[in-house]
Amino acid sequence: MNTPYIKTLKTQWNTWAQVAVWAGTVIGMFLFQPPVLTLSGSNGLDPLRFAHFLFAVLAALSFQLFKNTAQSRKVRLRLAGCLALASTLLFFGYMATLNSWTCSYAVHWQVVKSDNYTDDATNTATKLPGKGQNCTEVLQEYAGAAELVWDVVETKPRYLALQALYLTLWLCSAFALNFAIQITPNPETPTARI
Repeated sequence: MNTPYIKTLKTQWNTWAQVAVWAGTVIGMFLFQPPVLTLSGSNGLDPLRFAHFLFAVLAALSFQLFKNTAQSRKVRLRLAGCLALASTLLFFGYMATLNSWTCSYAVHWQVVKSDNYTDDATNTATKLPGKGQNCTEVLQEYAGAAELVWDVVETKPRYLALQALYLTLWLCSAFALNFAIQITPNPETPTARI
């Protein structure tokens, strides 16, 4: 049952797969948000939201730029492998860092924390049943106002580092998938795009 529509899809699946990788990257970046600096108002770093958007545009453009470079199948295979390895390492590094540098709040929020509470938060923490051992309890006492629980001077570098890890992870994953798609031949034309 090879209708003209099916034949067209078979010969152009690489292009459609690359579009799906790009769309998945864009959608994923907006669905799976990195941790926030504070829940009260703006994070004060609105350029980072623009960086997410800019990344999506650059990813789309770079897929087109890289499409005709690295002509050798072996080079693309190595790039895909290296980027897949980098993505795996970045994922585990990001998750480990996320667990140690953030505090859960209201089920779906991750707020960046530092190692030390502010003086006021320390006083509040000593009055809690757990004596402040659980950062979520302390954060709930301040209704999510992380800037009152931890000093922003200490949390901002962690926030920026987590943002950088997050964006790099998405970038490496998207390119690994893109190169893997490029080295996979179309069923109708086995040497296409290689």
